[in-house]
Amino acid sequence: MKNRDQESSPLLQYTISTNPSPVNISSGNNTVTAQIIIQVGADQDVLCKYISIGVPVGDGSDDMYSVSPLATSSCDNPDWEISTDNIHGMTDENGSTKNFLYKHISDDMTVSTDVTFTINGTVNSESGTATIQINEYAMGINDDNYMKRQKSQDIAKAAEESFFLNSLVLEYLDTPGVPVTLIDKTRGVQLIWQSNGDYFKVYSGSGLDPVYKGSGKSYAMPEGLTSDLALIVEADKDGDVLYQEYVIKVSSPMLTVSTLEINESLVGSVGMFTSNQMFFQGWPASGYFTPTSDGFVTFQISASDLPFGGMIFVRLCLSETFGYTFTTFSSTQNSTQNSMTVPVQKGVPFWLVAGQVGENATYGFNASWIPLGQGTIQSGGSPEAIAKLKTFSEQLNKDIISYQRAQKQKATDFITALENAFDKTLKEEVKERLIEKYL
Repeated sequence: MKNRDQESSPLLQYTISTNPSPVNISSGNNTVTAQIIIQVGADQDVLCKYISIGVPVGDGSDDMYSVSPLATSSCDNPDWEISTDNIHGMTDENGSTKNFLYKHISDDMTVSTDVTFTINGTVNSESGTATIQINEYAMGINDDNYMKRQKSQDIAKAAEESFFLNSLVLEYLDTPGVPVTLIDKTRGVQLIWQSNGDYFKVYSGSGLDPVYKGSGKSYAMPEGLTSDLALIVEADKDGDVLYQEYVIKVSSPMLTVSTLEINESLVGSVGMFTSNQMFFQGWPASGYFTPTSDGFVTFQISASDLPFGGMIFVRLCLSETFGYTFTTFSSTQNSTQNSMTVPVQKGVPFWLVAGQVGENATYGFNASWIPLGQGTIQSGGSPEAIAKLKTFSEQLNKDIISYQRAQKQKATDFITALENAFDKTLKEEVKERLIEKYL
């Protein structure tokens, strides 16, 4: 709305507004009404006989209201009443202007109280700007004659903006305003959008409940993401709803598998990693086992009070020449531990052997079976196999003990050579720490 005061400025103060604001035009299936509200402030130094309000009516872009139904007016102050007096320049109508003339019926004509005039009408269907004219017939208390003064006001009207939801953009929380398409894992991000909706919901993945509800136009994920995620934004405006989907892509995402199709050892669709079965616990680790499906074996080994230079080991053997070995060594800490997961194949037996370097330590060991599907681990073997396992275990234990002792001696010799070269003697705890690092 643009103020267009004339050179002969009114003596009274006028505040002009509309309801609603901004003003929308009518359309074929939507008739729009609007009010023009003129608030006049009290002024004891002004005498006023008349105030007129001229509003353009018709079908043009510079007309405010339609001719039919004709606009009406009202006033909230009994000191003013609608009048049919003929006042030159205040009641002239040319067919395209509707004038509302109000007469001040106070005895002394002093504007001692506020007054509000309200014009009601049906907005026509053409976008544009309508100019209303306010005329007052007034004088100051020290003036000799009443005089007509005028004030003009532009009121814009336009087609109602269509309901929209668009421009979904992803950005990092630490670099707002910079769009990003492929995000880093675990880096905080937010999804922003543009809409003239009043209320929004955000749905995440396959969840049925919204992860965000409110009037804001953004959804923050401060912890970031580790895998791709689909989000759906819902916008609501006066009961109308719009949706937009946005798929967030993560650079090098972490893979989560729920089902796996296998056509060899397993047949059909099976749940993956649906169970975790412990099939051995104790020490020493030993036994002969056969899986009934493909899967994984996870070892966990721990030791307390392992002596200096000590070591414990477990080997999963798939043959006498091939297997997986993992170890844990002595540490400056009181306890030490290690773990390993290896794949195994359906029907292919494996056996466990274990050994240790060092006495008087407390050991813990367990082995768990993670099947692909519903497989199990069967223990036991032929007497020949068990006997062979025992012999193999004893020899492997001797070999590893010998190797570990040789490595410890090699580390000791190397540190002694350093002491001699620099003519320095290291403290025993320093030597032990260096040997531990070497081993």
